[in-house]
Amino acid sequence: MKTRKCCVKGCTSVKRNPKVSFFNAPKANYLAWNLAVSNANREKTVVKRVCAEHFQPDDILNTYSVPDDVANEVGNRIKIGLKKGSVPSIFPSVDKISNELIPSVNNLNSDHNYANCSVSHQVNKSKIKKLFIENVRKNTSENIVEILTFNDLTVHFKRAVLPEGWTSHFSNDEIVFYKPKFNDDKMKIEKQIVFKSTLEICVYVYQFTIQTEKISSTLKYPISLTSLAELIKVLDLKKICGGGPRSINFPGVQVKTAILENNQLWRHQKCPILIDIKTKKCSACNFLIKYFGKSSKQVKQSTHIGCTLSPTKCSIVKNLKRSNARLKTSITKINFELKELQEKQKNYQMTEQNKSQIQKI
Repeated sequence: MKTRKCCVKGCTSVKRNPKVSFFNAPKANYLAWNLAVSNANREKTVVKRVCAEHFQPDDILNTYSVPDDVANEVGNRIKIGLKKGSVPSIFPSVDKISNELIPSVNNLNSDHNYANCSVSHQVNKSKIKKLFIENVRKNTSENIVEILTFNDLTVHFKRAVLPEGWTSHFSNDEIVFYKPKFNDDKMKIEKQIVFKSTLEICVYVYQFTIQTEKISSTLKYPISLTSLAELIKVLDLKKICGGGPRSINFPGVQVKTAILENNQLWRHQKCPILIDIKTKKCSACNFLIKYFGKSSKQVKQSTHIGCTLSPTKCSIVKNLKRSNARLKTSITKINFELKELQEKQKNYQMTEQNKSQIQKI
């Protein structure tokens, strides 16, 4: 049986209490959860669920929201709930039984910011919660700060929350967010967004250049880390058109409106490359498949190989064919008239013979 796991590192709540409750990270407050758990884990963490032991008692809902006069009759919740807006704030690194001082994490070699939690012996849980919430708000406000120049992006780009499979690369002239794809142990860059030092923003899908307006009209400076992460997520969810027919299936067939991709796949010149998730191919590439089928039949039917003539010689040959046809018609008429004359001659000879025989009698 597969057991659920808390996203907080070092959490042993399931071992101590197999029936411990879990809460899924809410979409509306995901950023706050993500920052709180990432701070506790001291690394960037994709938060899926957190157990109830990491929340304050005030955050847990054990009873139903009913009038006081019927509360006793209803009783407690069978499955506990969580108050709206609650953020996990109790972590092993902060709430130790030994109440040891927690070292500062500023000295860690990491690309992310974490809470600087030096906790005294007398600290209580409410102060711990306040500390984490303030840190969450601070990081959230930093994500909203507008990035006006390329230099601003070089400082903050590693704090952008990227979809699964995406990574980033930085050089002196550009910052690239890209999604690699491995096929037969070979890596290809499937999708990428390039921020150049000239403030130019380019989007690529394989070797094709995509207009930024197709992704979003807000893909331009100034930009915030939050909106940047959302734009990358939009590009990640876009599906790539499967293209038209394969060249191996239609040898010798070429269409003016199609281009050959990597000598393997035909793609329509008007193919948008990025399409909705519901379809596999764009309408233009779907049309190519039908058109290639018709063209293939025409190529198979025209199997006669003749000589190649210049336009002048070709017209002479056509005139000769016409005159030859006229002569054949004339010869046919003459042959018909000749047969008629021969028949008349035979009949005449027959009558002459009959007359001579009658005279002898």
